[in-house]
Amino acid sequence: GQILSGVMEGISTAVTLGSAGVDCWPDKSRSEMQNVASLDPNELVGPAGGGDARAIQPGGSHTFAVYFENDPKATAPAQEVKVIQRMNPAHYDLTKVGLSTVQWGHTTWTPPTKETTLERTIDIADGLTVHVVGKVDAKAGTITWNLTTIDPLTGKLPEDPLRGFLPPNADGVEGQGVLY
Repeated sequence: GQILSGVMEGISTAVTLGSAGVDCWPDKSRSEMQNVASLDPNELVGPAGGGDARAIQPGGSHTFAVYFENDPKATAPAQEVKVIQRMNPAHYDLTKVGLSTVQWGHTTWTPPTKETTLERTIDIADGLTVHVVGKVDAKAGTITWNLTTIDPLTGKLPEDPLRGFLPPNADGVEGQGVLY
């Protein structure tokens, strides 16, 4: 009773708002819009370990890589990629983690030394830049990477959703990347 009434009221409101567009902007209300979106599956790769438990030796250093891509079925390039990797501080000493190479498509940047925080702006094609920020938070047990396309004229994301740093991964190279 009350739920159906609320749903019907919501539908009525949506229809009323949709009609307002027809009345106020008759030329624009019927134009077609194309929705575009990027899709970003990720994968964490680390030491394989051995035995049924996939155990690794304590101590020493281990290399982890986070692979990301803009799905080939995406209809727009990614303007932002945000990776938050949780690492159990009981198993990993995150005070010793060093962020390193950032790569996507044919673009690679490696800092001079491994750091717990990184920030860099990288020029890319189409007059845009990519702002790269990486941070290790040992207390929270997180490693965070943010890669953001910036229009240098505005200092913000490009207004055009078809301008971004990571195109759909149609060729197996341009639309994918890795963080170390």
